[in-house]
Amino acid sequence: MKILVTVILGLNFSFFSQEVKKIKDLNIFELNDFTEYSVLDSLIFNKRMIFLGESGHSGKEYSQAKYIIIKYLHEKHGFNTIIFESGMADCFYGNNFKNEKDSLWLMTHSIYPIWWAEPVLSLIDYVKKENLIFGGFDFKASSRINSEFIKMIQNVDTVLINQTYRNDLFFSKYMSTTIFDDKLNQTKYDSIKSLSKLLISNYKKLDEIICRQKDDSSSTYMSKIISNKLFELSYFDNQDKIKVLRDSIMSENIKWYFDSQYKNEKIIVWGANDHIAKEKSNYQSHYYAGAILPERIKNESYYIGFYAYSGEMYSYSSGIYKITKPCKKSLEKKLRNYFPNKSDIFIDLSTIHDSKKFNWINKNTISYVWGSVPVNIVPVKFYDGIVLINKLSVAQ
Repeated sequence: MKILVTVILGLNFSFFSQEVKKIKDLNIFELNDFTEYSVLDSLIFNKRMIFLGESGHSGKEYSQAKYIIIKYLHEKHGFNTIIFESGMADCFYGNNFKNEKDSLWLMTHSIYPIWWAEPVLSLIDYVKKENLIFGGFDFKASSRINSEFIKMIQNVDTVLINQTYRNDLFFSKYMSTTIFDDKLNQTKYDSIKSLSKLLISNYKKLDEIICRQKDDSSSTYMSKIISNKLFELSYFDNQDKIKVLRDSIMSENIKWYFDSQYKNEKIIVWGANDHIAKEKSNYQSHYYAGAILPERIKNESYYIGFYAYSGEMYSYSSGIYKITKPCKKSLEKKLRNYFPNKSDIFIDLSTIHDSKKFNWINKNTISYVWGSVPVNIVPVKFYDGIVLINKLSVAQ
């Protein structure tokens, strides 16, 4: 009887261990070593969109891990499009000139400055080399050149183009340095309000002209950028409203890429965990872009959350700071205990079945936003897989 029980237990353990799909060492700095990455094949073979998150921006190893995963997805599974949590107008403009400009130009004229660092620059070298498609799904400007796309509109009155370009450039610079409060000079407020109305009128005229032109992908893209700009201009003096609605616009943009602009492409989405997760976080009530996507898109997507066990992060408000030591009941600690070799790891949650060791993935579990703010999530509802970086450093 004891022998029979032992055999059964052994079989159960063997069966369970086969069910847990994992990468014990991502080996993120060996860009041509995909030894363990074949684990991903059965998880994403029928997916059109892969979401790559991060618990906070500025992490060198986050960007490096994404780079090698993107490389694998492109070379082994035909993912040719990357859309960033960055300005749609900037990334559209950058993508159109990526073959004429160098990688540093593309990085600083498209994505948000928080990612202007070496690992991303190397990724952009790869984007250029492989001629990958490059886009942004946020309406907020990335590099203060989001007016440049206007110059690409063809068959339009030059006076209208020049006037819109100059005013939009001034408006963007003014908005980046202005705080709307009771102390704002009324004359200044009236001036920027008049400028906003003029830009709204100009952009509507441009959109009408674009819509009358031949329906090609470039014109459709510009029309979408203009609709994003009209939203931002309409709420120029209500940044709280923009903050609340930002994720709904980002979600619509992701959906547009998926259904329209790149409907025949496999797409990688790069952004913060709480923006791209498939469930709404209680960290900030307005972080929910991935969560409100239609179920049909979620079903064709694979969501990966990125967390760090230790190290440092950077924020504009705090500078460089140490990541909080994870508590014993946290996602970070439980994963580190399961992979005690201190390497950077990946684990798939969707194939883990009932087990005491992993029952936490179905319950409220602490995870750390920005490496320091404890937030309860139900991991399996938020992500299909998780990357855990053992020690994070601030990208230079």
